[in-house]
Amino acid sequence: MENTTCPCCGKALDSDLPARALSKVPLRPMQRRIIDVLAKTYPRGLSAIDIASRVYASDPDGGPMSADNAVAVHLHGARRAIRQYGWTVGAAGEHGNIRLKRLGA
Repeated sequence: MENTTCPCCGKALDSDLPARALSKVPLRPMQRRIIDVLAKTYPRGLSAIDIASRVYASDPDGGPMSADNAVAVHLHGARRAIRQYGWTVGAAGEHGNIRLKRLGA
């Protein structure tokens, strides 16, 4: 398990914290893939395009034409589901990257 420093408060974080915390959340398959991608990069964020390229990497067609828009739609539903478990998805930094965030942290 790799420890990482929180970019906001400087405290040590377990890099697999969201993966453990969100593993039991009932999500649709594409929502699960997106949340898993974000959990693997926690606490850093990714652009919607980077998320889409990772999520659709194994798709023989490369995913939908507007894959970043599809990611945004799936994130909307996932955000509601993970909120019940103390997490949300939001912007990270000034570049608009998307990342997992603990509620109340």
